[in-house]
Amino acid sequence: MVKKSVLQKLSDQELFRYLSPTNRSVPEAVRYAYDILRERGHGFTTEEHDRIEGIIKGKIEAEQYEALQRHKNFDENLTFDEDAVELYPNWGILVFSIVFGPFLASFLQFYNFLKIKKTWPAIFSLGFGAFYLLPKLLTPELLSKIPLVINLGASIIFLPFFGLGFIGLMLINREFMPKDIKYRPKPLVFPLLLYIVITIVKLYYL
Repeated sequence: MVKKSVLQKLSDQELFRYLSPTNRSVPEAVRYAYDILRERGHGFTTEEHDRIEGIIKGKIEAEQYEALQRHKNFDENLTFDEDAVELYPNWGILVFSIVFGPFLASFLQFYNFLKIKKTWPAIFSLGFGAFYLLPKLLTPELLSKIPLVINLGASIIFLPFFGLGFIGLMLINREFMPKDIKYRPKPLVFPLLLYIVITIVKLYYL
């Protein structure tokens, strides 16, 4: 991540290099360099402004394209179109399935189906995920002896089992999710923070 405070230590000549069409900097760096130069009193014509904005836009689009290419095996319908519906991406469901278990991952798919007004697939996803609570319910004594860091230890034990859970969720997704739907990736920050909070409460108060 680029920090503006770091670029503020550079000379004007060094900052102007960020505004070159051939520079390989991330779009945030170009934006910061442009803003800093204007704050230092450098004037830019309308043509220069449009050229720099075009550079920034091009870099953002290139990053988005690379992201789409990386995740196309999991998210064929992933897009960054602002008009598209916002859903949790399939790669996020994969991460939650492996790290936290298919039950929690099923909530992400539950949300996705509700978002597009498909109630029964949403309930089906949640019911399928609930099946993966059984290992924890049947082996509490074993799991209690393993140091857990956000339940990572339990996930390692049942990794193959959880992998099958992800496959099951994807089969449900493939069967009921509209084939022509295009969606933007919804950030996973909220479900991740919520799970961390719930885990902390369980550790200290239950």
